[in-house]
Amino acid sequence: MNKLNFPAAASPTTQDDTITPNAFWPSISIAEYRATMNVDDSVPAVRVKTALIAAITTVSKELRAFRLAAIENGITTLAACDADEVINGESVHVHSFKQAVYSFANVEILEKYATFAATGNTAERAEAKQEQANDFRCMGHNAVADILGRNRCDSELI
Repeated sequence: MNKLNFPAAASPTTQDDTITPNAFWPSISIAEYRATMNVDDSVPAVRVKTALIAAITTVSKELRAFRLAAIENGITTLAACDADEVINGESVHVHSFKQAVYSFANVEILEKYATFAATGNTAERAEAKQEQANDFRCMGHNAVADILGRNRCDSELI
């Protein structure tokens, strides 16, 4: 996987590291996102945080009916929804939620930086970043489908 690396000012390191959605969803660590998705400090912290919040919003909206059904059945957290399926001490649903959020955050970052380049090959870079964004969008939708228990479906227009 390529590192997301864009020419920009380094971000301050004093920023709060955790984004906390409502109590049902797990918190998201900015540092964990950066490490997992290979996003370096050339992407400013404020842009990373904004992208993660937008991604959490997207995923939360897609999973709203799932969350409401779980709460109606007395399940108060995503981790408790599939508590018997655990990897490294964390529910597979939580892993999928993070994968969805991280993927959609990458889409936000890639699309915002698509035409930004330090060299003259802006159009080429924009096309490559759009392809990457499409791949991350697909990964995000697949992660949401995993939580919902839906089959994944890949299709491409020719």
